[in-house]
Amino acid sequence: MVDLPEFHDYSHALDPKFAVPGSKKVGSSLSQLFHRARSDIRDMIQCGRRFVIGLDIWTKKSLSASFLGISACFFNTVKSEPQHVMLDLHRVEHPHTGDMIAEKIEHTLTDWGIKHDRLLLIVTDNSSNMLRAIKVVDEHVKEAENSVMQPDTVDGEGNDDEQD
Repeated sequence: MVDLPEFHDYSHALDPKFAVPGSKKVGSSLSQLFHRARSDIRDMIQCGRRFVIGLDIWTKKSLSASFLGISACFFNTVKSEPQHVMLDLHRVEHPHTGDMIAEKIEHTLTDWGIKHDRLLLIVTDNSSNMLRAIKVVDEHVKEAENSVMQPDTVDGEGNDDEQD
């Protein structure tokens, strides 16, 4: 768009001194801003202890695309203030199954380094697919807790039962 002559004319009409950057410059600048913002959000997340995750799925009126938004609310202990950040916006295919939604939640939590033991609540509507997703995530939390609490031993002395 920034390379179109009409856009240059429009920009010149607004401010004749403004030099319109080329599309490569705009793309490079947007990429830098994105990576800087992502790094800042990651740093903010490290300052949170417990997280409330919000979920919602919405579909375009034409039913041509659906999206799952995942956000996090937490108290930033360094800034001493509440924070709300958008973690991910997944494009999702039909059907919107609970297992697929759970997979997207798990991916997002892993991507941002939010461990299950730091989750306080997951807030969503009461649809059956969301309830199923929360159940699957909860099962993964319990599995992770059990694997940490129970060593992989048989004889109780830290030796596995395999013979050399």
